[in-house]
Amino acid sequence: MDPNRTYDVLVNSTSSEEQWNISVHEDGYHNLYEVPTGVTALLSLFYGSISVIAVVGNSLVMWIVATSRRMQNVTNCFIANLALADIVIGLFAIPFQVLHFSLFLLWEF
Repeated sequence: MDPNRTYDVLVNSTSSEEQWNISVHEDGYHNLYEVPTGVTALLSLFYGSISVIAVVGNSLVMWIVATSRRMQNVTNCFIANLALADIVIGLFAIPFQVLHFSLFLLWEF
């Protein structure tokens, strides 16, 4: 069997009379939608800017809470904790999401 060969499978919807053609590879992998290169570049730019803004903005929040004596109360401590969690998301989750659809050229959702 050729590993690069794909098969067209007809899928019937149970809620209506719609039908979809899905390309299924021999290893069970399916392409629901292949992302064009322009869309990948645009989404990478958007995700990158959101990641940078999230890290910089939340770092400013943590810096203000840490350096200003007036801002050091219980509520702002919780806000700084949320800012730290958002920094971690901006550093680790968002870039890997960009890598996922950039490398595999597949949008699953």
